[in-house]
Amino acid sequence: SNRNHELIFGQQFKMTFSMEKYLGGVLKGAPETYERELAQAKKIQEVIHSRWKASEPEQWKHKYLLWFFKVYQESEKAETRYRYWLTAKKIMKRLGKEDNWIPRLKGSWTEPQRKKTKVKT
Repeated sequence: SNRNHELIFGQQFKMTFSMEKYLGGVLKGAPETYERELAQAKKIQEVIHSRWKASEPEQWKHKYLLWFFKVYQESEKAETRYRYWLTAKKIMKRLGKEDNWIPRLKGSWTEPQRKKTKVKT
């Protein structure tokens, strides 16, 4: 029915709007960067919500982000994981959990992929 469609759309819109509003003061930069980081933040939110039913960052625990990087993104390219890490750091900053969570979330995703250089012999 129309009412159910409106309800579903409303829930999706609210979830999307809330992350945008939540990170509004933290996401900066060129429009492309803003849009990419917002899309990544929404993806993190969606994945954590589907796994733990916690859609708002205030409901999150550091282990949710650890799982996101270790398990959910395990097969992603290093560059992709690093970009998501930078976005996750902005979420942590907004939460005021940067100092507490960052040391607990160590992994390969926290460093940009290093270019392999040939050593001249």
